Amino acid sequence: MIRRALSTAGLARSSLKDYPLHIEVLPKASLREGGNAMPTQRKIIDCRSFPSEKNCTIAISGTEEEVLELATHHASTVHGHANTPELLEQIRSMLKDEAEGKAVSA
Repeated sequence: MIRRALSTAGLARSSLKDYPLHIEVLPKASLREGGNAMPTQRKIIDCRSFPSEKNCTIAISGTEEEVLELATHHASTVHGHANTPELLEQIRSMLKDEAEGKAVSA
């Protein structure tokens, strides 16, 4: 799904490594689009909070399930972690409420 969106936008995978990337997943019935989705507790994970050789600046926010899916994919494809149930639980333990996470990274 991410690759399809990037190729639709005309972005080559190789050109993305040079640019900071912010991914924000909105609920399906987004309030921005006039939907009437109930507010849910949004979660965030920010790579800047964790040391890495890549000095990654990715921040992912959304529902817990959305963030877990994208963060697990990111950790395995970009940082080389094995995609295991243990990784999923480790990432789950690192999630913060969005308001708290933005205050920490600001």
